[in-house]
Amino acid sequence: MNHPQLSINRQCELLEVPRSSYYYEPVPESQLNLALMRLIDALYTRRPFYGSPRMTRYLRSKGYSVNHKRIERLMRLMDLQAVYPRKNLSCPIPLPQNISLFATRPYRKSEHLYYHLQEPSLADCAQFAWSRINY
Repeated sequence: MNHPQLSINRQCELLEVPRSSYYYEPVPESQLNLALMRLIDALYTRRPFYGSPRMTRYLRSKGYSVNHKRIERLMRLMDLQAVYPRKNLSCPIPLPQNISLFATRPYRKSEHLYYHLQEPSLADCAQFAWSRINY
């Protein structure tokens, strides 16, 4: 965007970008936030079912003066979400036609169609590798 003959105003007009976006410099996270993110990550690794209220209580018990909104923002930034059963998990979902190779022997039980899986699917064979993320 640094054209020698066009002004910054004209360059921004051509690209349809506000001029304030050209001058914007994002502020990096503070050292305290980075330390909090490391603590949240360590606790989430041990207890993935903790949401932001429990994380906040844990960090307050460790002596940090934080509120739930800060912890929610940091957890969103780290793409962390508490693991717990969501609604309608027990409702059966009909399998699509393209997966019918693995799903055989359908049977009905109380107006819902269930499937027995004869062969292992990719979901059964998934393996996870855990590694610490540096923030």
